[in-house]
Amino acid sequence: MLSTKTAIAHDNVLTNVQVLGLCIYRVFFHPLAKHPGPLLAKVSNFYAAYHAWVGDVHVDMWRCHQKYGETVRYAPDRLLINTADALRDVHGHKSNLPKATTYNALIHRAPNILTLRDKRQHGRRRRVMSQALSDANIATFEPAIVEQVSKFVAIFAELPRAGGDEAWSAPVNVSEWCDCLTFDIMASVVFSGKYDMLGSAQHRPVLKAILESNVRMGTLFQYPALGHWKIHKRFFPAAIAARSIFVSFVTRMVGDRIMLGKSQTPHDVFSFMAKTKDPETDQGLTLNELGAESTTLIVAGADTTSTVIAATLFYLAKFPQCLERAQTEVRTAFEAESEIRLGRKLNSCTFLLACINEAMRLSPPVGAALWRQVHSEDGMAVGGHFVPRGYDVGVGVWSLQHSPEHYPNPFDFCPERWLVESADERSKVLNAFSPFSRGPRSCVGKGIAMVELLLTFSHLLWSLEFKFPEGQEPLGNFELKEHVTGSKNGPILQFRKRQLHKI
Repeated sequence: MLSTKTAIAHDNVLTNVQVLGLCIYRVFFHPLAKHPGPLLAKVSNFYAAYHAWVGDVHVDMWRCHQKYGETVRYAPDRLLINTADALRDVHGHKSNLPKATTYNALIHRAPNILTLRDKRQHGRRRRVMSQALSDANIATFEPAIVEQVSKFVAIFAELPRAGGDEAWSAPVNVSEWCDCLTFDIMASVVFSGKYDMLGSAQHRPVLKAILESNVRMGTLFQYPALGHWKIHKRFFPAAIAARSIFVSFVTRMVGDRIMLGKSQTPHDVFSFMAKTKDPETDQGLTLNELGAESTTLIVAGADTTSTVIAATLFYLAKFPQCLERAQTEVRTAFEAESEIRLGRKLNSCTFLLACINEAMRLSPPVGAALWRQVHSEDGMAVGGHFVPRGYDVGVGVWSLQHSPEHYPNPFDFCPERWLVESADERSKVLNAFSPFSRGPRSCVGKGIAMVELLLTFSHLLWSLEFKFPEGQEPLGNFELKEHVTGSKNGPILQFRKRQLHKI
């Protein structure tokens, strides 16, 4: 008989041979072997998981395309393709690709519209939510949105300053205030909730808990097996504790809204969804589904919109000529701040919208690939590249939105690129633009996000001026860390009230 030590040594050799054999297979004989990519990415998901943990996965995807070309094997069973044709094939309205199994790593208790992989279930919920978030319904929430925007503007208008009205305030980091604004807006619009993040620090730790929790979720999204192996508990104890704080708070929010509905008839998205039925199945949402989708709207909607506000502030402050043009546009369209409302005049502020779009292009709130799985028996062509059945395919949003083919001088902030009159030029710009994704799985809250952005910036630009502190003007672009969504720090700005001698 073999001794125990000999048996262990034998098992170790066998294991090493098996691992080596698997690596050789994945590098040389795997169905995706012909596509270039980092060596570690070809043999293990650890490569993608590491960059997700660091927070630069969106930029690393771009770096890989710069090094390896149009297609990149970003994990053993995943292929990145950096073309607008691939974006259309993966996410377009005619695409039939389901979400990859990796979305299961994001599920807590019950799936929501972001994580649902079943096409029929997703379609049913989507049709209900689309009715609740129709343009007509969103317009009825304008007073609630403006109420929070006014508080946001007042915070910067009332900052201490040494001197008169022309003096600038002390520098302030606006990122947390952006988080507070969008959370308060979404809590009010979705749940009629009054958590007053802008006015009180009581609940603000929840915002930090969401960001901390997302570090773990973003890593598991790239390597779900880490969750099965329980390794994540060793590496992410703070994130797990933060998730507990976050889950407790959203559970409370749902409970508060249910109790409110017993004594009042609130005007909010929750009410609309509760009474809306899917026109195809005549089914509504269950109470559990209502809670899941409502909290998803608040958390995901607040996080991403906050990032766009911070990014747009950054670029407007960095390029004073763009800021002045946007201010003039808003201040010419409206004679008084009280006149600012949704409608023709706000829609005429095309340069403001161009600035917001350009900020979303350069610093998208979700910049990495949203993986889809090829499920057709014979595989399919994606952007002209064949992908076999069972493998994941994706398009890096940050990568494609920095493509010189669609955006000359892609790292420059150039709002004018959104104002081109040529149909061909405009099509080239739009075909690679995907901050809200696109197709049947696109962001259901896009409409309300755009309303928030336009109302926030029209009020802000009408009332305030802002700039970077002297000598602290940034050299590069607004940097985000990608953890499911983008996390941010800054910009750090100075504010003062509008100078009346200016337009």
